[in-house]
Amino acid sequence: MTNNLKTTIYAPMKRSREVFSPVSMFRDLKAAGFLGKQLFIRDTKAMFRQSILGLLWAFIPPFFNSRSLDISEFDRCS
Repeated sequence: MTNNLKTTIYAPMKRSREVFSPVSMFRDLKAAGFLGKQLFIRDTKAMFRQSILGLLWAFIPPFFNSRSLDISEFDRCS
């Protein structure tokens, strides 16, 4: 039997002087922006999919935490 599959070998590009360049970091960030947005949306939907209140759960706990801190600050000032 002969192997008809094509073999591809990936190797890192030699960009040693650009590795820590802010310009290259922002260029990579801009190129991956669409993928990052899609992954964020997918993960957010998956996180709140089984919840009755859905995405509201992302805002309800911080709201009540901040309210409780405000109340405790108010009591301390009185």
